[in-house]
Amino acid sequence: MFVQLSLFIILSPCRFPAWGHAGHAMVTELAMSMLIDANRMKVERALNGMTAADAGNWVDDVRSKS
Repeated sequence: MFVQLSLFIILSPCRFPAWGHAGHAMVTELAMSMLIDANRMKVERALNGMTAADAGNWVDDVRSKS
């Protein structure tokens, strides 16, 4: 079933709606909440002051500016 659904999405001529900023931020925050404390601290250190929600939307922000 997974393979059929994946092929449908990849080969479908229509565009599927994007998650948007709020959706990406929610998924990023959910992922951060599932990390153990030691790994969460490593991610926060790697983000160098950027919030996890902003990091989750970074690629979309860069793409929208070009």
